[in-house]
Amino acid sequence: MTNLLAEPELGGTTMVSRMLAAEAGLRVVLFHFAPGHELAAHRAPVPISIQILVGEGELLHGGEWRPVAAGSLLVLPANEEHGVRATSAMTMLLTMAR
Repeated sequence: MTNLLAEPELGGTTMVSRMLAAEAGLRVVLFHFAPGHELAAHRAPVPISIQILVGEGELLHGGEWRPVAAGSLLVLPANEEHGVRATSAMTMLLTMAR
């Protein structure tokens, strides 16, 4: 079991990620973004969920950047365009179904 809020801070001045699980059919990745860092618009070939654990930012969804904060959850089907931008130090959990 992993306590995501007890994980040591991953960040600094960039974006860093850590693979937490890579099991058959499931991948879970913890990201930490320094303010101003982003993942450019892209598509995942599998369904995903994005959970904001700490901080604030914006998610690109449906062609628009939308504000998000700790507690926000976005679930997307495969091949839907999305992006992530941090406006403060932000920690995000990405879950991918395979």
